[in-house]
Amino acid sequence: MIWSSFIGENYAELIVKFNDGRLGPNFEHLKPMLDNDGGHGMIFSDSKNSYFTYHTPNKRSFEHPEFRLIEDNGDSINIK
Repeated sequence: MIWSSFIGENYAELIVKFNDGRLGPNFEHLKPMLDNDGGHGMIFSDSKNSYFTYHTPNKRSFEHPEFRLIEDNGDSINIK
C-alpha cells in the first residue's frame, strides 16, 4: 500500500507491506518510495509498463504532476 505523509518538512510517498498479504495489523513500513516533496501518488499500468504519478512540490501554485516508471520486485516498489 502506498500513502502520503511527511518526513521532516518534505512531503513523502511511503510504502507499507502487509506481511500476511491481507489488510490488517500485521504490516511493516518499507523504505520510502519518494521523500523529496511529492505525494498523493497513484499507480497505473499500460500493456507494457507500470507507472507512479504524484504531485510535486507541495507548494500551492507550483504543484505539477510527475510520471515515473516503476518496478515491482515482489517485496517493494522502486522508481526506475
